Amino acid sequence: MKTGLFAALLLVVALVASSLAREASWPGNYTDKKYLGGQAVFQLNILQEGDNISIDFDAVYNGGHGCAPEASGPAKVVDQYTPKFT
Repeated sequence: MKTGLFAALLLVVALVASSLAREASWPGNYTDKKYLGGQAVFQLNILQEGDNISIDFDAVYNGGHGCAPEASGPAKVVDQYTPKFT
């Protein structure tokens, strides 16, 4: 997969996570079925149990070609509006 596409995905994850963080609660699901101009699907999930926050995301081209980036792991609250996921 191209490095630029992966960097763009990480930026989208950060922006969506930041946007969801501004809502009343952390947990939520975001799906963009028209990602990359309708060529792919992107999904982001934020889960929370007590003080534990977990973020996972994945993306896939509609035709199934190429690498399907995915990641999951714990997140820490950086400030009132931002979870940090590495």
